[in-house]
Amino acid sequence: MIFSILQYLRGFLVLQLQGMYIERFINLCVRHGIYLWNIRKEACGRATVHVSIPGFFRIPEAARKTKTKVKILRKRGLPLFLHRHRRRGAFVAGMLLFTIVLALLTSFVWAIEIDGTEKMDKNMIRNTLRSCGLDVGVLKYTLKASDIQADMLREMPELSWLWVEVKGTRAFVHVREKTPVPDIVPVGRPANITADCDGVITECTATRGTAMVREGDTVQKGTLLISGTVETKHGSTLLVHAEGSVKAKTWRTRSGTFPLEKQTETDRGQVKTRYNLYFGTWRLPLHTGRDPFETYRVETETTAVKLWGDLYLPVTFEKQRLYSTDVGSVTLSPAEAEMYYGKTLLAEIEIPDNGEIINTEYTHILNKDGTITVTCTVECIEEIGETREILEETEDDGTIF
Repeated sequence: MIFSILQYLRGFLVLQLQGMYIERFINLCVRHGIYLWNIRKEACGRATVHVSIPGFFRIPEAARKTKTKVKILRKRGLPLFLHRHRRRGAFVAGMLLFTIVLALLTSFVWAIEIDGTEKMDKNMIRNTLRSCGLDVGVLKYTLKASDIQADMLREMPELSWLWVEVKGTRAFVHVREKTPVPDIVPVGRPANITADCDGVITECTATRGTAMVREGDTVQKGTLLISGTVETKHGSTLLVHAEGSVKAKTWRTRSGTFPLEKQTETDRGQVKTRYNLYFGTWRLPLHTGRDPFETYRVETETTAVKLWGDLYLPVTFEKQRLYSTDVGSVTLSPAEAEMYYGKTLLAEIEIPDNGEIINTEYTHILNKDGTITVTCTVECIEEIGETREILEETEDDGTIF
């Protein structure tokens, strides 16, 4: 690939050779430092070769010695192209200007892609990247991946790893988020198990320590569930690292106020397509300015313009499909509104990984202003115990309190 580009910039000729001693002709060229490539032997004592422009002017002696006829089939390359159009100054100047502009445009970063995020907001990462020197329009030769990595990890402690890779005119930012490490009390240290939320105990199994609650007990956050203080058969107390499983019924609620009138949108079956061309952030509409429908929904497809490989230009082609719709409204009954908005609220309730929903209940209150307040309550069974270290403090007499 690189060799072909270099030869095009230097210019070359495609020659046809005819004679009885073509092999000797090629050997003489090699001996005199004349480089030939793409040598193809044909029938009837013929062959085609590629040769550079300087090399072409050095082959007459080899052709004379071997009685080989040389015929120019094609002339290729930038110098020959410019020579052929030397009288068309504006055209040549335009070509040179285009080449310069193209070289300048491909020297900048025109797109940044971030992958590896799970919970973090990509816009927040983009803003931090901008403050660390990586942004759209930055000269890519001035970027130092190691410096950006160090600055980003310092600015965003939520990241455990980050790497920047520039391909063509795109910068790929690979990130890994830190996994929160829970506070773990070493097994060798005395600890209690307490409730991390309110609930009603359904199961309490103490494998080490003393169970302080039983099935049916109501507990609040912070209530002692399994004590790390145990009594020995001699009547003394011993501090251990409590272990066991405590499950409880818990409840989570979410409320919201909504209108009884719900907007509806129905497709009419009519579709129109229009196109836009983006140069950076500047948009060039390739259609008339009037909208084809009064109300519609839009599906958009974008395609970045590239030369080859990862060499993208700051040009984006956008295709929009406009679907004609009828917009209306429908008044929900209280029961319909309760179910419709209740499901929306249910999706917003966070359930722990070890939790299991056993019941869901929706309730509503009609307001005087014509709105409805919906409440979603979920009943779960989950593990509520968390380990807390016992801090030992002694008075002067040595009593533990």
